[in-house]
Amino acid sequence: MKKRYYLLLLGLLLLCIAYITYSDSLPPRTPLKIARLISGLEISNGVEFKMLQDEWSPNGDGIAHIKATLTDKELNDYSKQSTLRGYKRLPIKESSPNLILPDGVNDRMNGYYLLNQDKEDPRDYTFTIIDSQKKEMIVFINYM
Repeated sequence: MKKRYYLLLLGLLLLCIAYITYSDSLPPRTPLKIARLISGLEISNGVEFKMLQDEWSPNGDGIAHIKATLTDKELNDYSKQSTLRGYKRLPIKESSPNLILPDGVNDRMNGYYLLNQDKEDPRDYTFTIIDSQKKEMIVFINYM
């Protein structure tokens, strides 16, 4: 009986360690967790994201569109992080018939962006924008 008890405790301990280590990858799915995973930036818990669109079909195809308003301090911090992580300067230079962006994204001129397009299926991509002029962060996911 003690052996089962210790195995149960060990299992719960490992589960807790896994949840703490990979907390952004595990449920619940929140806009903040999605933004951290897609952008690759160290986003603080104080940033409030709004889920503008989150539509997924049972086969895994779908779209997620997340937006946050940033303070001056957050904007400076994320701009520094984005240059270190290989973000490009706005305006957006990539174009493709498979690249469908939300309205108003192409009008942004000041800031940084990162486009990750799947090499096997160019219809699958993630997109992060840090707009210095409007002080916003936008994360967009498209899987088809």
